[in-house]
Amino acid sequence: MEKIKRLFLYLIISKYLDMLKFLSYNASKLKKGATMEFIKEIYPENMKNVKVNIEKFLELYNNGKCVLVDVREPYEVAVWQLNFGLKIPARELPENLDKLPKDKIIITACPGKERSNCSAMYLRSKGFDARYLEDGLLGLMGYLKSSKAKEIKIGE
Repeated sequence: MEKIKRLFLYLIISKYLDMLKFLSYNASKLKKGATMEFIKEIYPENMKNVKVNIEKFLELYNNGKCVLVDVREPYEVAVWQLNFGLKIPARELPENLDKLPKDKIIITACPGKERSNCSAMYLRSKGFDARYLEDGLLGLMGYLKSSKAKEIKIGE
């Protein structure tokens, strides 16, 4: 449990430090007003634009408009895996940005929404259209149980 607390704290701190670096060092490279738009985006009332529910995710995924990024740690993935999406732990996102498509919405997911929310905000700060799965992977797996599993297109 202590490892998880440290990882979560690291993600929160690194997310905000990275956003601050982005805002301060790259402000001159942004279009006028873009920095302020990004700051407005991270206010709680605007976070609704950053989350995606399961039904919307399935629609986007099945139409090839998004890619799912599982941001869990390898030991979590080893316990239960998804047969679709990319597997990039949250702490490894900075080194793996080149693996993410710029032409699709990136949907980050973890069991709940803590790491995926931080990961989506980090990716947004890097110029990706990123959102997080509102009900997490546990919600998605609960939704896709039994015959509902046919609702997602895998390997097509």
